[in-house]
Amino acid sequence: MNPVRYKTNWMGPLSKEWYENNNLPLWSYSAGRIDFLNNIHPDEEYLDSMSVPPMLREDWDRFSAWLGAFETDFPWELDQIVELYERKNPKITWWKEKDYIDKEGMI
Repeated sequence: MNPVRYKTNWMGPLSKEWYENNNLPLWSYSAGRIDFLNNIHPDEEYLDSMSVPPMLREDWDRFSAWLGAFETDFPWELDQIVELYERKNPKITWWKEKDYIDKEGMI
């Protein structure tokens, strides 16, 4: 079985207006998606993806670096990945606490 690898992809929905409307310093939060990378079919960039709601920018950077070395036998849910990450890394500061559990929307 080929392992599933993961990669963050910064996408928003954060715009300058979003920061202003929420009284936040510009670019202080990041959001996007996690791509499940595909080792089976090299011509396809990724198997699937999941949304990642806004978190502090420095948490996004640290989480992204950690995620680049993370592999599983099958795709994990975001809450599983975050739980494992936070066992040995600083707790992620989400824009809305536990927002990552909402699978329908990021904000």
